Amino acid sequence: MAAFEKENFIDNLKNVSIMPIRKVELKDKEELEELANKYLVPLYGDQTKALNEWLTGYNYKHAWVFEADNGEIEGLVAVSDKPDKNYVKLSTLVVKEEYLNKGIGKSLLEVALEYAKKSGKKEISVTVGEDVEDSFHFFKKYDFKLKKELQDKYREGKKELVLVREIK
Repeated sequence: MAAFEKENFIDNLKNVSIMPIRKVELKDKEELEELANKYLVPLYGDQTKALNEWLTGYNYKHAWVFEADNGEIEGLVAVSDKPDKNYVKLSTLVVKEEYLNKGIGKSLLEVALEYAKKSGKKEISVTVGEDVEDSFHFFKKYDFKLKKELQDKYREGKKELVLVREIK
């Protein structure tokens, strides 16, 4: 089997999803800021650092967007893949509210799962707020299991749930 080349990973996504998904590019900055400000900042606070990591790949971040025919970004998935870990952390999965329940989140999750598999990782993990029930149920539907609970880790006074899924 040929060695996995992370740089060419996006070219091989055609087998994973028929959705128009591509790697994040610097030109996406403004739209990603809008997406983060509307959907992520209210839950998790300032996303400036995360945004810069998505755009530059800094800190082992890899990110992909769902782009509609009109060029508008409707969803984002980002993972952190540190070489010394046997898992990938799904750091962000967000879909604009008006595009929920259309398969975009599932397709973006499939990209992250395929990336983890091709990277040779054993697990993928995600942390969701206990109060964000839709996220919890979404990941549970795709075989993520509760690993542990964190108190005040990301948001003061809030409980976070760490969910994991084995990579097969």
